[in-house]
Amino acid sequence: MSGRGLVFVDTNILVYGYSGGVGAREERAREVLRELLREDRFCWSTQVMQELFVTLTRKYARTGTEVRGLLDDLAEWPYLKVDAETIRAAGQRSEASGISFWDGLILAAAESLGAEVVYSEDLNAGQIYGKVRVVNPLLG
Repeated sequence: MSGRGLVFVDTNILVYGYSGGVGAREERAREVLRELLREDRFCWSTQVMQELFVTLTRKYARTGTEVRGLLDDLAEWPYLKVDAETIRAAGQRSEASGISFWDGLILAAAESLGAEVVYSEDLNAGQIYGKVRVVNPLLG
């Protein structure tokens, strides 16, 4: 891994990057993902894997075979298998921060993996939750 730390990538950034869309947001997401993968800084969780599969197959008409291949490729990078401990931490984070349980689960997974940054379009950019800072890489 490079001198810079892991970056946890939320589902929305992956969806834009792998949807096949041609807009500026999609191109920026692809650029960000290429950089993270090249620098070996990408990480994610089984929650994100599930959400990515559902979104790409339902909203973007990608085939299950295609998306399973993508998941297999991305599974070469660190990911957290969501377990009971992570779920408890997500509930605590949700209650303490006033965010959704699902966003709390993203933050709990990122923290468990040692990521200091979460790339997300959904959470508040610049906000710090515990040891994790949120960045919206699509803003520039």
